[in-house]
Amino acid sequence: MIHHEKNINFLSSKLSQSLQMISKTEWKRFGHWLHSPWCNSQQKLAAFYELLKPHYPTFKSSRLNKVDLFAQLYPEHDFDAHWMRNLMSALNKQLEKFLVHERLQHQPEEQTRIWQDILLERGREADFAKSVQRDIKSLSKKDIYAASDFLQLFLLYEKMHRHLSVEDRRESLDYFFAMRFFLEQFKSAHSIRFNAEIKEIESILSEQKIKDAETIFQKKSKNEFKNNSVDFYPLINHPEFDFNLIKILFYQKIRTFNINDQKIILRLLINQAVRRRVRGKEKALESIFELYQFGLNNDLLLQHGRISEVTFANIITAGHLLQEYATVETIVNQHIPHLLPHLQEDAANWAFAHRLYYQKQNLPKHLNISLTQHRRKNTSFSIRAKILLLQIRFDEFIDSAIKSDFFLLDFMAAFEKQINRDKVFSKIKNDAIKNLIQFSRKLFLEIKKPELNQKNIKKLKQEILAHENIRAKNWLINKFQNIRT
Repeated sequence: MIHHEKNINFLSSKLSQSLQMISKTEWKRFGHWLHSPWCNSQQKLAAFYELLKPHYPTFKSSRLNKVDLFAQLYPEHDFDAHWMRNLMSALNKQLEKFLVHERLQHQPEEQTRIWQDILLERGREADFAKSVQRDIKSLSKKDIYAASDFLQLFLLYEKMHRHLSVEDRRESLDYFFAMRFFLEQFKSAHSIRFNAEIKEIESILSEQKIKDAETIFQKKSKNEFKNNSVDFYPLINHPEFDFNLIKILFYQKIRTFNINDQKIILRLLINQAVRRRVRGKEKALESIFELYQFGLNNDLLLQHGRISEVTFANIITAGHLLQEYATVETIVNQHIPHLLPHLQEDAANWAFAHRLYYQKQNLPKHLNISLTQHRRKNTSFSIRAKILLLQIRFDEFIDSAIKSDFFLLDFMAAFEKQINRDKVFSKIKNDAIKNLIQFSRKLFLEIKKPELNQKNIKKLKQEILAHENIRAKNWLINKFQNIRT
């Protein structure tokens, strides 16, 4: 029986998205993996790879569809959607195995742990014990322990303890006490991640003056604290601490932290700057954009060479709000390639339309060219494009002398339905967009009344001001200033 499938587009498949996330080097090595003897049980996978090879990394060719690929792989058969799905699933599984194998090549400790488990499972207790003792001895020689070392020692002693018989465990408590000691050391090294420790530190800081907190950092600069990055976290979020001082100290101390701490602290600072903007603090938006630029310039916003679509969009929005158009254009040109390939076109179109909106240039002409194209795609940038389209249409409605834009009401209804259907963002972000649509609709209906009811308008504005989760809230508040009685 021949199986049929409505969606024959390869680009929209899970396999396509998985293949787009690997680097050029990984793509070549994946080809070697598929041609290797341990992967030749399904010879069609190697042939499948060769057919996809000319189209990496975007896979956007109009000729690249499931029917044509199936015809080239199985010329003697008619297209079978079920058969094709199984083949694509098999190739995706091989990609997962390949990436796990690649990761293990760079994690010798993990390889050793797996080997020790194999020895124990197969009755090689003596070899298992020797391997574990060798690892313990190697770690014990270190002068300075990282948190990961404490965790590794705990796991090693836990293996030895678990390996003992019940009688031996009763007689020897050495392993048990070693386990407890190293687990406590690990927890201590990561105390910032435990709520009790966070509350204790914040309680101490709440009883001190800002100058006392500054003294802590002065001591850190003299290396009186071994791990200065740990104590940085609660200070960032502490309500009594000077945000600008923290930011300056971060710039000064950044190189003394390991790369993971640099990224974590930068994220915390950006989040704190966003909270300050929500609370209406002066210069908060400038701080957000400044921190993002610092992260870009120091490669602190990239993960495995990629920038997240959310981070990219936030940078563009902050820059345009500050009218830093030239800087943002440079950022777009430099970092569009750092997005996943299937997002790059949408991101470029959205960024261009976003700049035109804030510069108020050629909007009607560009709407049909760029923003409306996003309706046919299902990415976060398509949602952002519709948010921008909603703002543009609402602006036109406010400025128009004749309030008869029924299209806007239909557009908002369709947009809200899409948000409820497509879970592109988290629930909080989806709710923020729905709140934007609903409050825009309420304002729209108030304005369309034959006579404006100033009491209703004022009440609606207060309701929006009191709400904490509305997308484009500042834009919406500004619409009340444009209403003419």
